[in-house]
Amino acid sequence: MTKRCSDLPLALVTLAGSMRGMADIHEWRDASEELDESCMGQADMENGVLPILVYAFNRLKDPKLKSCFLYCSLYPEDYDIPRDELIANFISEELMDTRSSRRADFDQGHAILNKLEKAYLVEIWTDREVVRMHDLIRDMAHLEKLNAGCGNLVYVPPLEKLRLLRQLDLTGTSIEEVPKGMESLTNLKILYLDCCNLKNMTTGIFHRLTHLQELTLPCHVVHPTDVEGLKQLELFDGRLNSVSDLNQLIKSQQSEGRLRSYHIILNEPGEVFGYDEYYPPCKVVHFGNDSHADSSLGVDENLLPQDIEELLFEGYGLSCCLLDYFPMLNNAKNLKKCDIVVEDKIECIMRLSSEEEQQSRGVPFQSLEDLPLYDLPNFIGLL
Repeated sequence: MTKRCSDLPLALVTLAGSMRGMADIHEWRDASEELDESCMGQADMENGVLPILVYAFNRLKDPKLKSCFLYCSLYPEDYDIPRDELIANFISEELMDTRSSRRADFDQGHAILNKLEKAYLVEIWTDREVVRMHDLIRDMAHLEKLNAGCGNLVYVPPLEKLRLLRQLDLTGTSIEEVPKGMESLTNLKILYLDCCNLKNMTTGIFHRLTHLQELTLPCHVVHPTDVEGLKQLELFDGRLNSVSDLNQLIKSQQSEGRLRSYHIILNEPGEVFGYDEYYPPCKVVHFGNDSHADSSLGVDENLLPQDIEELLFEGYGLSCCLLDYFPMLNNAKNLKKCDIVVEDKIECIMRLSSEEEQQSRGVPFQSLEDLPLYDLPNFIGLL
């Protein structure tokens, strides 16, 4: 187990702290196996330390210890945290058990900090009554928690050192720029960028994030080439600029994709629809204002995903017959809901056809359960 530490003092003392008091050979062998799995595939020095620190954190069996440790990581790097202030925050944040008195609460807080010190996850300077955290241990803590859902958060520091990060959730924050170094998070699997203040989304920013499985950025238009290279992507929530972009994305997914859930919006940049109603994940395409079909495309090239479940048109610019625009709907076997709203020119959903034509085209809307129709001044009827 010490060989895994590569003679790095921080790794050695942290590992030793996590094994303190363990005497049974079976426990040691089990711990050694767990450590091997944690360090697997990590060759460089920094990545060699972080898995050991994560391993030490995971050996904290008491949830209170984990919560209080993660709270310590919220303080700035190299910050001297006043011990009594820290414990008072533990109490106010309800991170510990409720005791009979304020003194008993503080005794519990001191006991927790002492246990964290014995595990070498924090340093306590008794002469100054302050608590400190090593910068690499702080980085490791951010692998477990990164201040998600903070509406007042306007800046995220550079992330290039957090190469082991698996999930980054910036939902609801007020950041205006993509955090620097995000392209270095090559192990990232989940990325939520539901941040409506975000500006200057650089093309190609996702190309190196080849392990992404979930990507949400519903406030921003992306180019299909940004998504095409993500071979492991299973969930996508985002905006496209045109029907041509949608066609390009669909073709790439048909050949190599594995999307199990998507919410794709085509509309003017900056216009926000109520996408929250579509969670838990499903398969939705929403055509909004100014996203009407490309005049250079024939109607047969207006593609839709074959497994689409919900379809919305809202000021898209449909005219005459819906199936004339999207012949693929004849074979949309999973479509359960189709909303058509604020369409001035649409007259019908489908045209009457001969039995022979029906057999060649398929049976449209065979799974349809809901067909909301609103604000359609020229609508005649379904046929």
